[in-house]
Amino acid sequence: MLESYVTPLLMSYVNKYIKNLKPSDLQLSLWGGDVVLSKLDLKLDVLEQELKLPFTFLSGHIHELRIHVPWTKLGSEAVVITINTMECILKLRDGAQERCFEVGQREAHCRRKDNNNKTLFTQRRSTACRH
Repeated sequence: MLESYVTPLLMSYVNKYIKNLKPSDLQLSLWGGDVVLSKLDLKLDVLEQELKLPFTFLSGHIHELRIHVPWTKLGSEAVVITINTMECILKLRDGAQERCFEVGQREAHCRRKDNNNKTLFTQRRSTACRH
């Protein structure tokens, strides 16, 4: 009975990131409270949107996803989701390497400029102290 409320809630979270997941895949045991799913394919487009990394996901898999629901203490204990081995193949986005290089060059230029300003400030301050 409680399972009928928790299962759709869990499905809404897990289904966001996993391809081809069916509610029957998440059949929960009232007393055990554990669900183990194996060999899952990730929704790569969702990961790219959420993570906003300079990479493109070429593939992504989870070898084992374990969901533990503490049925008898649901009000006081957390639902625990454990991922055992997540494997992703990534590719640097086109132009991302050049952008990283440009940002690195700009930061180095700013640091040099900053160091020069600190040197000038220190020289002025020490000159002012001598008079």
